[in-house]
Amino acid sequence: MRRSTLLVSPLILTVCVVQSLAAQGGPTLQRQARVRVTTPSISKTPLVGIVDSVDAGGLVLRTGRVASTTIPFSRVTRLEVSRGRKRPMWSKTAPLWLTGAAGGVGAIIGYATSSDEDFFGRDFGTVLLGGLGSVLGLVVGTGMAIGVKTDTWETVPGGVADSRPLTTPSRYLAPGRATRSLTVGLHAAF
Repeated sequence: MRRSTLLVSPLILTVCVVQSLAAQGGPTLQRQARVRVTTPSISKTPLVGIVDSVDAGGLVLRTGRVASTTIPFSRVTRLEVSRGRKRPMWSKTAPLWLTGAAGGVGAIIGYATSSDEDFFGRDFGTVLLGGLGSVLGLVVGTGMAIGVKTDTWETVPGGVADSRPLTTPSRYLAPGRATRSLTVGLHAAF
């Protein structure tokens, strides 16, 4: 019994240390960080801004160039920190697919609105409007590729006044009922 206890003790200690370190590794809230604050009592939509200061009572959030908002932590239901802005794949490839789509639509419109009796004919109208549509699609697609960025948000643990219990299950190891046995299980709050 003593040998099995000595062999199992480091395993239990390792599991406990790993869980406590993982709980401490969440994002931190620092000055000048870009945050998204959900406060249903203040605003229906989440407030996005830059942190000016944080104290025990609340958070001062700069939402514009000059406008600042003080938000008490007691009203915050969710607090998230931006981990960076990136361009989504559809935005990166917009110059390609928008050029083709706008060129195709322009060509169809050119074909439908031109006739063979025109001075240059139906083919010229198709090529002309298809080319104009392609140029327009390239310009708009390039603008989308440059201008569209999305934030990657990470929730700040312990930074909210949420009274719900922890819902992620946790593992546990315990001595079993029989001699030299070990019980492994999960504990979850509902």
